[in-house]
Amino acid sequence: MTLGEYVNAFCTEHNLSMREFAKMSGISHAYISMIVNGKTPRGNAPAPSIDKYEAIAGAMGITLDQLLRAVNDNVKLSEGEDDYPEITMIARAGKKMSPERRADMLKMLKIAFPEAFKDD
Repeated sequence: MTLGEYVNAFCTEHNLSMREFAKMSGISHAYISMIVNGKTPRGNAPAPSIDKYEAIAGAMGITLDQLLRAVNDNVKLSEGEDDYPEITMIARAGKKMSPERRADMLKMLKIAFPEAFKDD
């Protein structure tokens, strides 16, 4: 399944227009249209950046890894990442936080799961 087919199926399943999905993802309607149609104005296939994939995954409420797997089986972001999608979600959330908030999150994780941090 292509990215465009997956976006189109998501929009159909959730009764969304491409324009609504574009707003949810923060990507222009024109670019979403190119992805769904599988071609740019020059006639070649669009090549979305990883940032675009992340924005699309976020709009769908899934992880980047889940989106990549849906559009291309056997894609792995890094060794072991697919084994713990919750950890991937925490890491993605951490990227959006200030350094102070990340430090607070780490403190909470160390309190909640001290056994995981014994070697630190």
